[in-house]
Amino acid sequence: MDSVTTGGTTINDNGLTIEDGPSVTRDGVDAGGQVITNVAPGVEAGDAVNVGQMNELGQRFQNEINNVNNRIDGVEKNANAGSASAIAASSVPQAWRSGESMVSVGAGTYGGESAVAVGVSRLSDNGRWIIQGKVTGDSQGNFGAGVGAGWHW
Repeated sequence: MDSVTTGGTTINDNGLTIEDGPSVTRDGVDAGGQVITNVAPGVEAGDAVNVGQMNELGQRFQNEINNVNNRIDGVEKNANAGSASAIAASSVPQAWRSGESMVSVGAGTYGGESAVAVGVSRLSDNGRWIIQGKVTGDSQGNFGAGVGAGWHW
């Protein structure tokens, strides 16, 4: 016997075929346009996956993308705040009369972030040397400091 047919179902040496429906043959599985249900989650490398597994993987990818975006946003805010600090520090006036000192403040803003700076400077009695120090604070909670010295000739 090469083939058995009952109703619309045929079993032969090529496999099992249901008329207008799924078939399992040597060439593979054809669901005949029907949804395959009750599929267990795949475990091994060659296993099929189900929609639940795909949705879980998609959610994990989305969570990682959101984490990266949040980190990038944080870097952008800190960079903008750092730029605001540089603007604030460069806006701090310095002593310009020989033998005098100055305490001064400056402010800056950049990319929606802001910063303030406070500086102290002193010009030597002969007007040839200047020293200064500055501290900054920005809207992201970062603080900075710098010192400098210069000599005129």
